[in-house]
Formats: sequence, structure tokens, C-alpha cells
Amino acid sequence: MHKVFIFAFVIAVSLSAIGAQAESYKRTLREYVEGSVLMLVIITEEETNLEKKDKTLFDGIISEKAKRLAETANAEVVSYIVFPAEGGGKLYIHMHSDTLTTVQIIKRLSAEPDVINVRPNYINRLDTM
Repeated sequence: MHKVFIFAFVIAVSLSAIGAQAESYKRTLREYVEGSVLMLVIITEEETNLEKKDKTLFDGIISEKAKRLAETANAEVVSYIVFPAEGGGKLYIHMHSDTLTTVQIIKRLSAEPDVINVRPNYINRLDTM
């Protein structure tokens, strides 16, 4: 009987710790940098093919595409990364606005036809693990 009680106590403490960890993790997932978003954008096959022919022109077109999307959201491009591939590619953009909220930026950019995904710039913390 004593062993069963100890076993039940250990299980209860373990589940409590796991629950606290899960709550902490859920709370962390909701934190984000206000006015900052990360977005994934389509790079067309034509744009990708251009990279092979004229890298400088390709870089200019991609930069302008990122700037145009940022203007739509009254934001500035912080950085971007290009992932070219056969038949098209993806453009990952980090942008920030001092005048619009994250939700407002997401609403504006979600309506853009080339945008695959736009989300808040979440804050991830290692100390909650």
C-alpha cells in the first residue's frame, strides 16, 4: 500500500510539473514583437529563371518585391532570404512597422496574391524549457 501511495504521489508531481511547463510554453508562444511580422512569399518561375541569367537584376527585382509588400503594410524590410528552386521559389521577409500593429500588418498582407503565409514575429525563450 505504501508503494502505491509513493507511486501515485510521484505521478501527480510529474504531471503537475509537465502541466506547468506546458502552460509556460503556451504563454511564450503568444508573445511576439509588436509591429513585426515574418512572411513567406512566392517567387515565380520567371523570376527564378532570371536568377540564372542575371543575378544582379534578379536581386533588384526581389528587393523591389519585398519593398512593395512592406509599403502595402506601411512597414520597412528588416531582412529577407531567398530560396530559389526549379519552377519557382520562396522569399522569406522580416518587416517592421512603427505605425501599425502586428494584427493590422497581417490583415493587409494576407490579401496580397503572392503571400503564402504571414505571421507575428514570435519571441522564443530557451529558459522556459
